[in-house]
Amino acid sequence: MRRATISIAFTGRSRAERLAVTEKAKARSHRRGGSRWTRSDEQLFQDHVERLAFERRTEIAVLARKLQRQERAITGMRRTLGDDAGNAAA
Repeated sequence: MRRATISIAFTGRSRAERLAVTEKAKARSHRRGGSRWTRSDEQLFQDHVERLAFERRTEIAVLARKLQRQERAITGMRRTLGDDAGNAAA
């Protein structure tokens, strides 16, 4: 369940970050090694993440259910074959 959710969350977060960065012009100066990411940038980013997650909620739910089924199938196969078979395959 975590892999698909993480993958979708990562792409959603990447997209949200792009939206947040491009929506606000970065004309501020910064020290070497310092971040130009402000609190308002973070809030804008979080707003985009929430909106994108809401828009994709059905797709995320479908993928989460699919991943749960796959994990149950893997667990069943490991029980059938024994724990050593799962370790040998990995």
